[in-house]
Amino acid sequence: MWYRGPFVHTGTIATLDDWIDPRRLRADYVPSGYRAPGVNHRSVPGHPFGLSLKAEDKRALIAFLRTI
Repeated sequence: MWYRGPFVHTGTIATLDDWIDPRRLRADYVPSGYRAPGVNHRSVPGHPFGLSLKAEDKRALIAFLRTI
């Protein structure tokens, strides 16, 4: 699954790590994937799963997702 990026229907998120980063919800977030012309930063809302995981659990989730 990890090689299927970019993610979100707009391609705004380039990696799984970025997808579970809670900073993506902030208005000053700089998307790692596609950015429309003239758009340097914006929030990337979406499913909240994984956003509140501890660092160790995030690493485990990413490792698992890289196997499927």
